[in-house]
Amino acid sequence: MQRDPSRGPELRLEQPGHLRFATDRFDGMTLYQCYLVANILAEKNGLYVPQVLVLYRRGNAPLFGQSESERGKFTPETHTPEGSLFFLRGLLEIARYVEDQRGVPFYRRVLQDVGNYSYPFLAIQSDKSLGVFTRYAVQAARAGLWRSPMFYAYYAALVLFGVQRVDRWIERARRRLGRTPALGGFYQGVKRS
Repeated sequence: MQRDPSRGPELRLEQPGHLRFATDRFDGMTLYQCYLVANILAEKNGLYVPQVLVLYRRGNAPLFGQSESERGKFTPETHTPEGSLFFLRGLLEIARYVEDQRGVPFYRRVLQDVGNYSYPFLAIQSDKSLGVFTRYAVQAARAGLWRSPMFYAYYAALVLFGVQRVDRWIERARRRLGRTPALGGFYQGVKRS
């Protein structure tokens, strides 16, 4: 079967094998695809594609909160601290659930990786008042990110220097390295040239 490349990226599931993972448990979290992929990767190899396939620019209005299962969890067209925390907790809940159900010990590694790359979780709420932003950061820390020194570094940098300046520093680091810095010891696959 030929795929039309103009349609963009897609997730292909083997029929009927991967349908056994179907569940309503994570409906409304906007992360169901993470649940499916985690289960698939517990059994099969994955492929890393270095090109950016999906891009989100800060400031774009999210569409979450439109469906019945998302109501009360997200507010359409705005990034609320509550919605961001629900998203973060959902991601970690999926990692814990898949670890428990599949016996694949990766929750702590996912938590470490999310902490090392928690800048977007913080930056998206950094435009709030210092009190609101700090309460949000405390709740994110309680979700598990307190274990990550990078989480505290991002929070401090955002409070002291602001999101625009920190964004510029991160972009300079990416340009200098030619990629996003690899933080922590999360498995990055086999590198081939």
